[in-house]
Amino acid sequence: MFDVILSTLISFFVFVFGGFTEVMTLLLVLNTIDIITGVMTGVKMRNLASKRMTEGLFKKFGMWCCIIIGHVLDVVVFNHQPVAKNMVVTYFIGNEGLSILENVGKLGLIAPKKLFKYLEQLKDKIETEDKK
Repeated sequence: MFDVILSTLISFFVFVFGGFTEVMTLLLVLNTIDIITGVMTGVKMRNLASKRMTEGLFKKFGMWCCIIIGHVLDVVVFNHQPVAKNMVVTYFIGNEGLSILENVGKLGLIAPKKLFKYLEQLKDKIETEDKK
């Protein structure tokens, strides 16, 4: 029974996301780190709110919904090439990276300015291509 459930879940996952790529793995890792650093920041600032956490989790769910839409576009428009999905994932990697740097900054760590600049450029590049 467990095998049937597991294979069904994997099949559904592959169907919805088109498989799991390296950039999606990175985004999942960054999602996790962002949640952890967000909780750490809330604890340090004595401002841990379940409403804020719930909103953050909803946003992360929304991110993954956008990735599903990107995958569907890839299937329909780009002949199964992961063009839209990778663009969406790359954009969210920039967002998550900046959020993590913001959180660790609140924890007292000074991150290299070049890292901020690189993540901003990554995000801006996707936004600029969207306007074309």
